[in-house]
Formats: sequence, C-alpha cells, structure tokens
Amino acid sequence: MEEEKQGKEGSGQRKFMVETIKKRPLNRKKLVRRTLLTVIFAALFGLVACVSFLFLEPFLSNLLTPKANTNLVYFPEENQEMQPKDMVTGKNTMTQQEEENLKHILSNLVTDQRIFGQTFLSLSNYMEELNQYLVTVMVVNSQTDRNKAIHREGQSSTCGLIIQDNGKELLILTDGKNLSGARKIAISFSNQVSAEASVKKIDTDTNLAVLAVDFVNLPKEMQRGKIKYPVIPFYEKKDLLGTAVVAVGGPMGISPSVGYGMVTSTGYTKERVDQNIQVIQTNITGSKNAQGVLFDPLGQVVGLVVENPTKSDVENVIYGYAIKDLRKTIECLSNDQNYPYLGIYGMDVPQEAVVGYSVPKGGYVTKIATNSSAMNCGVRQGDIIVGMDGKMVTSFGEYSSILMQKKPEDKITLKVMRQAQEEYTELEFMIEVGEKR
Repeated sequence: MEEEKQGKEGSGQRKFMVETIKKRPLNRKKLVRRTLLTVIFAALFGLVACVSFLFLEPFLSNLLTPKANTNLVYFPEENQEMQPKDMVTGKNTMTQQEEENLKHILSNLVTDQRIFGQTFLSLSNYMEELNQYLVTVMVVNSQTDRNKAIHREGQSSTCGLIIQDNGKELLILTDGKNLSGARKIAISFSNQVSAEASVKKIDTDTNLAVLAVDFVNLPKEMQRGKIKYPVIPFYEKKDLLGTAVVAVGGPMGISPSVGYGMVTSTGYTKERVDQNIQVIQTNITGSKNAQGVLFDPLGQVVGLVVENPTKSDVENVIYGYAIKDLRKTIECLSNDQNYPYLGIYGMDVPQEAVVGYSVPKGGYVTKIATNSSAMNCGVRQGDIIVGMDGKMVTSFGEYSSILMQKKPEDKITLKVMRQAQEEYTELEFMIEVGEKR
C-alpha cells in the first residue's frame, strides 16, 4: 500500500503546466480607421508644404538670385510711318554738320529713283541687243493614217539661238523634241525675215539640236559678207551661284517673253554617259513649258532653259543646263560629228568619304553601259578613276574633260583604284575610244 502511494506521488511530480496562446482577433474597422487617418494627415502635410513653398518661393528666389532689370520692348505700328520731317524734329538737337549730312542723304533719294528707272531702261536696251541672237523656229509635222496618207498637219514653235556660221550655213541651236520627222522647218529672224532650215544633228540625251540655214536661202542683205554674225561667248566660270541672269526667248511659255533674276542653286546634275551636266536653278518665275536662253549681264550665254529635270519641289521657276558642260556637245552637233565614248556613268567621290574613310579621290563609277569600250576592257561599277593618259583625275568632271578632247579610235590609258576587301588595288587599262551617234 505504501509502495502504491509512493508511486502515485512520484508520477505527480513529473507533470508540467501547458499554456496555449490564442491569436488575437483582427479588428478590421480599427485598421481601416487608422489607414484613413494616415492618408488624411499625409494629404494635409503635402498641402501645407505646397502653400508654404508657393508663398516663400519668390522671397527665396530673390534672395538667392537677384532679379535683373529688363527693358520693355516696343514695336512701332505699321501705319505709323516715319516721315522725313520727323527725323529732323524732336527733343534732341542736331548739329549743323548732322543737318547737312541728312539733307545730302535726302537729296540722293531722287538720284536713286532716276538710277532705278535708268536700270530698267538699260535692261530694255540690253534685250534689244540680245534679240539679234534669237530666232523663232516653226516646225510643221505631218500625221499619217494606216495607208500612209497625209491627213493633218501640226505646227509648233520654239526658240532658237544663232551660234555660228561655217562659211556655207548659219547654225542655230534649238530644242529638238519636235524635229524628228518634221516635214518643214522655217526660221523667223528678229528682222522678220524667214528662211527654210534643215536638221544638222540631234542629241537624244539633252534633246538639243543644231539647225542649218543655207546662205542661199537668205536675202542678199543677210548673205555672208554682207552682214557679220556675232559669235556668242559662253560663260566658262565654274561658280555660277549668285550670278545675275536674264531669261530670254520664251521663259513665260510664250515667245517673245523675258525674265530677270539670279542663279539660286547649282547643286543638281543631269546624269549622262561619260559626262554630267550641271543644272541651274533660278528665282525667275516662269512656265512649266519654258524655253529660251539664260544670259549674264555681259552678254555671255550662261545656260539653256529646260523643263525641271530635278526632284526639287520648287515649282514655276526657270531651270537650265549650264552651257560650260555643253560646249563639246554643241561642237559635235554643229559639225555633224559623233561624240567620243567609253560608256562610263559616274560622280565625284564625296569629300567626307575621302577624309573619313580614306577613299581615293577621283571619279566614282556608278554604272557601265552595256557592250561599251569600258565594259569590254574590264572596268567595273565601283571603280574609282584616278588617272587618264598620264594625267591625274580628281573628279568625274576632269575625266569628262580629258575624254572630250579625244577622237573616236584614239587609244587611252585609264588608271582606276578597285576595292579588294579593305584595301584598294591600282589597275590600268588600255581602251580604244568609241563613238556615240
């Protein structure tokens, strides 16, 4: 019995107290209330900060960066034109010397008006001088039916320029668009004399043509020896930009008409095989069907008026081909000769490529004409022409100038740089000059 009692007492000593912690229930209303209070206090704090900054900012700005004094700007109204007397009268007194200087300036205004009138009078007289070079070209074309019977005639007119006489004929440069298949061509001179003409040669690239009037068809007073036909000087300077020009012939779409202005752009070119032609853009307002010649104030031919050959969005202004790039073409047309021909299209290597990428300076070949002398000898697109007949070539224009001095069947050496991987290799070709009809 005692042992059982002791056992029960021993087992009672080994018991421990076990406590369980229960989770406190979440009071959602109290949490929402505290959140709203936090948001409200934050908004009030931001509002107070903004108002404080708004009122204190001018003071702080003036304190840190003092405000500079500015003067008020006034623009006079357009209808308040200053009169000469207003220049003299005023609060400020003028010295006698200043008054004399002012009177001298005002007195010259009359002289300037006279000069202005004399300028336009001289332009009118200048136009009369230019008229001796100009003619009207009348073209009669016949239209046929399927049986090749003529049933209607069409007539058109254009402007022409007397360029030279070859001892037998008077040569006239004109637009060759409507000359193919012409049944009759008549030339009307400035003195109202008319004569028949024939086509010497037409250039299909530029649509230029040279007509010939036999002296036999002219009146006695216009025969060679009776009258001296002036040789037209060509403007040869490279820099045309800003040159004053007069457009004569038919710049307004009707002949005769005239326009005055200046060269405003020379950045465009007409791509042509073996030779590019500089395009002249002027500020003379004219017709889309303009025709005629551009002269400078000294009577030199600057260019020939053509339809807009560029991608410029400037419309209704006069464009022309620079005469300096057409000299060889006009010579070949006048002599009924074919042009020297290699078949290379090209452009100048940009200066940026020469400086930035070490590209050789010269004439860059953009295209080769099929079955041309250049293609048959191995010249490729991408080659850079750097030499020709022992002369250094630094531009495509220099290549053209050297070629135009050659004759068909002449043999020339052409030196090019060809890119091979990252380097350029020099190659030399012996080419026989062909001819372009």
